Amino acid sequence: MPTNKEPPAFSVQITPGDAEDPVQKLKDSVNYIRDTMEQNIELNKLLAKLLKEKYDALVKEGFPPEQALFLCK
Repeated sequence: MPTNKEPPAFSVQITPGDAEDPVQKLKDSVNYIRDTMEQNIELNKLLAKLLKEKYDALVKEGFPPEQALFLCK
């Protein structure tokens, strides 16, 4: 056990403003989603087209539709 003369093994200094404000963090997240909304919509459209192409290719290769759908999940 350290004596009064020995420095602590570690210390933590907390000053006002160090902790993240959860309300501000939520506001920042909402703003990020709002700022990237158009890109997210475009990405989802592209992903949907890609998934449809995968499904069609699987069916064309002889997979039954149910199995092709399962493989696309």
